[in-house]
Amino acid sequence: MNSLFFFCQHNALSTKLRILILSLSEAISTEMRQEVENEVIAFYDQIANAYDGNMTQEGSNEQIRKEVAKRFTALVPKGTVLDFGGGTGLDLPWLTEAGFSVCFCEPSSGMREQAKKMAQGLSSQTVLFWEDQKVNFETWSKRKPVEGGVEGILANFAVLNCIQELDLVMENLALILKPGGHLVALVLDDRKKRASFSYLLRLMKSKLGRTTLQTRARHQEHQHTAYVHSLKEIKRHSVPFFYLKSREFLGGYGFSLLHLVRR
Repeated sequence: MNSLFFFCQHNALSTKLRILILSLSEAISTEMRQEVENEVIAFYDQIANAYDGNMTQEGSNEQIRKEVAKRFTALVPKGTVLDFGGGTGLDLPWLTEAGFSVCFCEPSSGMREQAKKMAQGLSSQTVLFWEDQKVNFETWSKRKPVEGGVEGILANFAVLNCIQELDLVMENLALILKPGGHLVALVLDDRKKRASFSYLLRLMKSKLGRTTLQTRARHQEHQHTAYVHSLKEIKRHSVPFFYLKSREFLGGYGFSLLHLVRR
């Protein structure tokens, strides 16, 4: 009897301990995620005023933007689209010119203010700037920021590489994208760097630690962590919500263009 009592008591304690460990793990994960998000937002707040100048200085960026615009407008029917992580609004001119109504989501207030200036020359009815909690995709499961959903989502210039939890962002993007809707995302492609020793060392560390390959995005003294998601990771985290239709390597630019369709 005493043995049975001890066994039951031990099991109860073990269950409580497991629950406590899981709770602590979730709390630590949430805190770490918040730290990463704050670092990224602070980075783009600090460089907001110089961002457009830096983007236009590099001629290839304009060519890349044209390639993305061409593919997005060919895939997505007219209607409402989400410019996810829209930065300073450099995609707004071609999106509105193509006839889209745009929901603009940018968590950096500094970048968002620059985008609002960009939009002043556009029709005010075509761009809706999300503010406050709407810009945090983690809150969308509690309250959708747009009724009825959108026809397409654009995540241009490595927006997804600023987010470590790819499964979390895919789940929330799927919440507001209509079934059959298109997600077009430009992501970092590491194939140009695979021959370097530093890359191979970082890749080995990420494989051993079963973590996403990381790099640092830098501008002068400012920097933040960027996550180079592999094709395997993208497929694994997107498959519950999306069909991965294509991955196109934009040769020479260091980016790949993903096309996913909402299930």
